[in-house]
Amino acid sequence: MATNKNASYRYRVIDNCLKNTARKWTLNNLIEVISEKLEEDFGIYKGVSKRTIQGDINIMRSMYPRGFNAPIVCKDGNYFYGDPDYYINNSPLNERDINVLQEAIDIFKQFESIPVFEDLNSMVLKLEGKILTNKENKRKIIDFEKLENVKGIKLIKPLYEFIKNKQVIEIIYLPFTRNESQTMVIHPYLLKEYNNRWFLIGYNEELKKMSHLALDRIQTFNTSDIPFMLCKEFDEDLYFNNILGITLPENERPELIELVFSHERATYIKTKPIHTPQKIIKEDETGLTIQLTLVINKELISLLLGFGKDVKVIKPESLKRGIKEILSNAIKKYE
Repeated sequence: MATNKNASYRYRVIDNCLKNTARKWTLNNLIEVISEKLEEDFGIYKGVSKRTIQGDINIMRSMYPRGFNAPIVCKDGNYFYGDPDYYINNSPLNERDINVLQEAIDIFKQFESIPVFEDLNSMVLKLEGKILTNKENKRKIIDFEKLENVKGIKLIKPLYEFIKNKQVIEIIYLPFTRNESQTMVIHPYLLKEYNNRWFLIGYNEELKKMSHLALDRIQTFNTSDIPFMLCKEFDEDLYFNNILGITLPENERPELIELVFSHERATYIKTKPIHTPQKIIKEDETGLTIQLTLVINKELISLLLGFGKDVKVIKPESLKRGIKEILSNAIKKYE
């Protein structure tokens, strides 16, 4: 676009003139109106030259990003829009704009199974109706890991509303480790996804501590009359600062953990840290040694077991013994 500080204003005046098809617009007519408007709104009395307005029209005709691709036609000395429906603010999308929008739509649509994004889905449908796409080139090129028909996912929206409105919930819950349901009253704080499962994080009224509930284990829930309370101990950033996953074992504190990964796994661990921050202690041809400060929970143990022979626990001794015992019991199953 032109750097002249009044240029964008002149473009809008020209646009308004050409939209008025009840009048013929010669170059002199345009100069007259623009000069009047500049005097009215900016106190500029010197007017504008024919050369300036001709330059403005040429820029408006130019393709994006220099101009607006405006279909300005000059016939018998009169200027008008070749497309009567055109105006600057309704400038058609260029090919790059369409491609960018289509890519954004493809990404948004991958979250349409999550109920809390219903408004986003409506917006995506509107966008799809507005842009022209090449159906022959409709191939997905980015794919997120997502939940579609997972049990409990429909609870996200109502639970989201409880959290937003600061309402306490009475929940009928079936723990993984029990055969009988139990009733609990929860002050809901956060919905969190981990390892393809959604959890509700909140303060448990009966246990007087924080609890995490898997959404697929919630059987029913209703509003409770108990006043909502925000636990002072809960800060979503600090709460998950020293744990991997969801589980925070009671009375456990972060410990210094030292791990040695094989040379083959070194690059993977450096480029995809187990947790942030992750400190590299040593790296050589034998492998990579790192340090973490984390609460030891089942998610951490499960992750370490997943690395198999490519990791060895050095510290702490309790974690080392725990992993060794699990592996020994696993071997026995094959004997």
